[in-house]
Amino acid sequence: LVKGGNVSIRGYIMGEAMVSDVPFETGAGTVSGIPVSSFRGQAVQGMSGSPVIQEDQLVGIQFGGSESRIDAVTVEQIQNFLSQGDVIGSAE
Repeated sequence: LVKGGNVSIRGYIMGEAMVSDVPFETGAGTVSGIPVSSFRGQAVQGMSGSPVIQEDQLVGIQFGGSESRIDAVTVEQIQNFLSQGDVIGSAE
């Protein structure tokens, strides 16, 4: 993610396409112990799981947020989580 650069969050709310273009604000933070990146803007309920795109590349997935902040997990954070899957728990 390029700090200060804009990202585009794209999804569907009640069947309608929605695009939020917001600036990348900070790479630090956690939500329920999960590292997140934050973007300035209003999170829209129902957009969780939407792709976060910067310079035509997927850089993360929206995770949550508030009236003034949108939280997302980055591709790197997702890759780290997946590579540690056996540490998190097992289906046994």
